[in-house]
Amino acid sequence: MYWLREQDSIRIAGGIADWLHNLALFSAIDFEGFDESAFWTRLEWLRDTFPDKGLESFRSNFLYATFEFNEERWPTLEEQSMLVGQHEKIEKAYQCSQPDCLPAARSGSRLLVTLCPLR
Repeated sequence: MYWLREQDSIRIAGGIADWLHNLALFSAIDFEGFDESAFWTRLEWLRDTFPDKGLESFRSNFLYATFEFNEERWPTLEEQSMLVGQHEKIEKAYQCSQPDCLPAARSGSRLLVTLCPLR
């Protein structure tokens, strides 16, 4: 049967759809009650569960899009490297769970790439 052969693909598609559906839902209510740490934890679970499904670029693309929102341009390759490196440094030091280390915090209408004492 077709669905038995494609079971893994169906599971990953469903997992990603559920994960992004929750993001869309919170987006519709201006992120009220959104738990960003849980959002990224779910991505890590998806990446660990389905390591060969191309999920490794979600986090870096988010950082690049946040940069674009703030700067009104896509980051250069050097800036992309800096953004990912900065986030990895923060993630190691704080496991991105500290309340003052939020990679997508808002300051008025401006998204901040990070708010962190290491910065």
